[in-house]
Amino acid sequence: MASSPIIIDIPPGVPAPARNLDGPDTQRENLIASLTAPINKKSLPTHLLYDDRGLELYDDITTQIPDQYYLFPCEESILTNSSLEIGKVMFSGAAGEGDNDGRDVFELGSGSLRKTSHLLSALSSLSPSDGVQPKTAYYALDLVRSSLESTLGGLAENPEITRGIALRGLAGSFDDGIAFAKAGGFHDTKADSPEDSLHLASPDHRDDEFEAVGTKYTMRPRRKSFDVSSDSTHSSRSSYRSTPTSESSPPLSPCVAPVRDTQPEAQAGNRPLHMLFVGSSLGNFPPAAAAKFLSSLPLRPGTADTLLLGLDARNDPEVVRRAYCDDKGVTTRFIMNGLKVAGRTLVGDELGDNLFEEGKWEYVGRYNEQTGAHEGYYNSKVAQTLTIPGDPPRSISFEKDELIHIEFSYKYSTEDAHALFAASDLRLLHTWSAPRPTPLSPHYSMYLLARPPFQFPLGIYSGARSYLSDSNSEQLMQKGDAPVGEALSMDPAFVGGVPTMNDWAQMWKLWDTVTVGMISPEMMHHKPIDLRHKCLFYLGHIPAFLDINLSKVLQEPHTEPVHFKDIFERGIDPHVDDPTQIHPHSHVPEADDEWPTLESILEFRDRVRARVARLYADCEAQRGGKWSKRMGRVWTMVYEHEAMHSETLLYMLFQCNNPIPPPGFHPPAWKLLPPPETSAEEPSFPITPPATQITIPTTKITLGHDDPESADHQADEKESDAPHEYGWDNESPKREVAVPGKARIEGRCVSNAEYRAFWESEGKKKSMPASWIMVNNELRVRTLYGPAPFSHAAHWPLIASYDELSSYAAHKGGRLPTEPELRWFMDTHLGSAESNLGFKHWGFIEPVEPGSGKRGHNGGVWELTSTIMDEHEGYERSELYPGYSSDFFDDMHHVVIGGSFATIPRMAQRRSFRNFYQHNYPYAWTGGRIVYDDD
Repeated sequence: MASSPIIIDIPPGVPAPARNLDGPDTQRENLIASLTAPINKKSLPTHLLYDDRGLELYDDITTQIPDQYYLFPCEESILTNSSLEIGKVMFSGAAGEGDNDGRDVFELGSGSLRKTSHLLSALSSLSPSDGVQPKTAYYALDLVRSSLESTLGGLAENPEITRGIALRGLAGSFDDGIAFAKAGGFHDTKADSPEDSLHLASPDHRDDEFEAVGTKYTMRPRRKSFDVSSDSTHSSRSSYRSTPTSESSPPLSPCVAPVRDTQPEAQAGNRPLHMLFVGSSLGNFPPAAAAKFLSSLPLRPGTADTLLLGLDARNDPEVVRRAYCDDKGVTTRFIMNGLKVAGRTLVGDELGDNLFEEGKWEYVGRYNEQTGAHEGYYNSKVAQTLTIPGDPPRSISFEKDELIHIEFSYKYSTEDAHALFAASDLRLLHTWSAPRPTPLSPHYSMYLLARPPFQFPLGIYSGARSYLSDSNSEQLMQKGDAPVGEALSMDPAFVGGVPTMNDWAQMWKLWDTVTVGMISPEMMHHKPIDLRHKCLFYLGHIPAFLDINLSKVLQEPHTEPVHFKDIFERGIDPHVDDPTQIHPHSHVPEADDEWPTLESILEFRDRVRARVARLYADCEAQRGGKWSKRMGRVWTMVYEHEAMHSETLLYMLFQCNNPIPPPGFHPPAWKLLPPPETSAEEPSFPITPPATQITIPTTKITLGHDDPESADHQADEKESDAPHEYGWDNESPKREVAVPGKARIEGRCVSNAEYRAFWESEGKKKSMPASWIMVNNELRVRTLYGPAPFSHAAHWPLIASYDELSSYAAHKGGRLPTEPELRWFMDTHLGSAESNLGFKHWGFIEPVEPGSGKRGHNGGVWELTSTIMDEHEGYERSELYPGYSSDFFDDMHHVVIGGSFATIPRMAQRRSFRNFYQHNYPYAWTGGRIVYDDD
């Protein structure tokens, strides 16, 4: 006979109903206050719907009207058909972290557990046991203890679940459960009694070993810290000056930078936490509150922790209406029961059921298409006054047809969901959607999410939808995409402003993840690409470049050791066909043992970062954080330079056969799930459907922005509150150019599958793209997680050189677009909130073509143009970095725009930003789309 699951009251020993709601007097006063608000501002709390009778009525909704209330059956179908897949991705863990101590699965608002039972069966099959008790524990959180006893008791009779899962119940509210988890309440899931299982760790239990680094979320081994401003002196020549640093300078304060160890938080007995929040319950929160709630969840950055979230989509209004206003009146009975609960709260059980007279009230549901929310109300059918007994008695009046709000149910389009996740500091791992047998079938999805070690959220384009708070009309959270066909613009401070110290903290986490986390000590002296330096060079180049430019503009000594500037100042970008042709560069040691040690380079890096921190602290203290225009340009240049070299190093490591995955990030789903099935009659790899073609009009567009470096001198000591958009010398000035039109452009880039069909026929004479690799005579596609089966990568954008893509375009009767043509297309048709930029994914994904009024994205690649990189009218060569562009005015480099999955959004979303690569350089993450001229 199965043992009864343990039910834990939070805090222990206190029954949940007496704790989770306020005392009767407080509840009563809160209801009176909400019901005496101005007309049509009155409301009742949603929790009134979920007393014992309300739970029974909700169960009727899920069982009696599944053809109308689609949310429950849609989610149940996902969990019935995909639970094993979900479990595999959920339990995959972050790179560098194991789960030998077991796992905790924690569901917020567990309800009947009918859907969850499918997932628990799958998780049980994936969960090891130590022979005594399962190492995976499931915690169901519910307000009502008796409900937990009933539902968990039923699950306990199912051996498919209990063989791998230990069942626990938590009686409490969302806030109670989250606080319980944060306090370490899941510390010992092997306990045999409730008391044993409640070993709550002290909130400060890690202070002796760990402390915050970079942001409040990240924990790293403690290092000696120092006050970044305590040893600074200030020169009369410049208020940005920092104290010169030497080899004896203290290490960088942990509050401003990550340390060398890039592994995620790890402590003895640390168990991954897998949270479940299903049923589209998040829809009861307004979007801004939803983002705040998701941000509060105890998911640790860079660990194996995950969140499985169910969200309803913005379906056809009639589909939504029928779900909440069903023909049988089941939902009406559920909603109207809330009035009885309100009455009992106001006047007691004896009179409460009749306080709100049934014939005087009705349920009104309506769908607000603008906000994407179904809104539930009680409508007062007549003018009426309620008398609340007391000393003195109180009256509550309602006008005829006055509405009292009871429930929101917000719906999220795919774009909305991505914007929500970014605002909540969450990264999407995978999505499962309910089957849609007809175009009118409802959309419903479940998302698996994790908290990343760092994040570079996308900016919001002007014109994107926004939600407003219904209480104060203050804009809280922008969501969705700008309308198709309209040119995009972005906040100058986001795409080109001076980076903040938080920006630097994120950048340093990225840099350390790539350099220390993904390059082994043995790899430091190797060249994954012959046309580049060995990996070790770049670890010194980034801090040296930063330090050199600070010293130049501030006229200060260089950071010790000074000779590093001679070794690491500038890298190489040789001619692909003749590597002896190369622009001026630093002369580096020839023998491995002549190079500085890795340890000395990392110490140099930390001293340079400390210098940055002191300069920012000085500026904040002396100038209120306002930089001169010249210093703003320097900071922008060195920051974006580090971002570019992060990507360069990654595409170098991409060429390794077995690269080290990024630590602290979950592996992509394709590593865990089977490839798409193909029938015997189909080709050996999936065929990409033909791309749509979009007509390019005859028009004029603006390229570039106005950012003359020469103007810095006139404004060097002036300050302005207006944000300036900085850039590189090839972006300025703003200029109008013609788009001839009379052409059509494909809605997506050339795919791997398309190019393979060409390469295996007419293109066989050509070498294989560098992004492909043969493994045991099987063609695969390179990734940072090792070679991917071609069937998984068939529809990803092809990564290839200009020459390779141009040849394919010509074979198809087309060409690659000019810069103005591609800029027009990106402005008017790309820019989805789903765009694969800023490490949203650590690899390429299948693109989404624009259509049906929605913007698309290209899957995470730079896009090549046929435009040669050269001087343009008004071009001014940079004084700070003279060779940035001009060294490549050689008729061999093509303009590349947009950005890859490894490009930070401030650059990828700055429409003036222009990258460039040699026409036959095969390693950069560039793709291309075809243009067809109309004769």
